[in-house]
Amino acid sequence: MRTQNGKNVCEQRKRNDLEQSTPNLESFLKNLDLKVLVKNANEFTIQEYRSSHKDKPIQSYDKTLPRI
Repeated sequence: MRTQNGKNVCEQRKRNDLEQSTPNLESFLKNLDLKVLVKNANEFTIQEYRSSHKDKPIQSYDKTLPRI
């Protein structure tokens, strides 16, 4: 049975190999096969984030990525 750390190391190694074998960032991101759920922020989610990230400033990202 693998430890969580061992699993993370193995997954990172796979990502590194994939990054080396893809010609550009767009191909790399496509091959990761990520699923992302984006929701509008509301007072509850903002407070929840602030309480769990007290030592980190809230960052805003203004980057529109192409639809893949």
